[in-house]
Amino acid sequence: MNNKQRKQGGFTLVEILITVLVLSIGLLGLAALQTVGMRNTSHAFLRSQATVLGNSFIERMRANSTGVDNGDYRAVNTAAIACNTPPNPYCARNGVTAAQVCDVDQLATFDIYTIACGYLSGGSELGGIDDVLPAGSRMTVNCIDSDPADANLCTPGSSHRLNLVWNEVENNAPVGKTLTMTFIP
Repeated sequence: MNNKQRKQGGFTLVEILITVLVLSIGLLGLAALQTVGMRNTSHAFLRSQATVLGNSFIERMRANSTGVDNGDYRAVNTAAIACNTPPNPYCARNGVTAAQVCDVDQLATFDIYTIACGYLSGGSELGGIDDVLPAGSRMTVNCIDSDPADANLCTPGSSHRLNLVWNEVENNAPVGKTLTMTFIP
């Protein structure tokens, strides 16, 4: 075996090592890209869930316009709702139990409970802020154009501002996110 053949054999081994190194760096970049994509998908999912909950509540307010005019949807904070105590009367079907008849005030109380806790289904709640968004999430509702003499007293025809607040994890730290919507009667 001459010197020329021995040098070419070693050169091929160096090419293979460089190829493995470049391929490893590419695969690490691909893994990082996958991680970022999954995190962004999770953030988009939570934002879309918050949007669905907010729109659902606005539609409930639109359906109960008398309750809105009565001020039944003012100063709402779902963090103060006790999900282990459903409203009485319960204004929707609960398993085999028929929906109870509710007046506009009771319907507003039921709407707030349902957005906070979800519907009762087999003894557990499904679909509310507590079920869909991360722990500690809440929604607040306040009048925008309330009576100047009393900020907690909504006037008939008042618009309402909904704020949905939840936490997402970014760079191993919780980051508060907010979605703001407006109900205009």
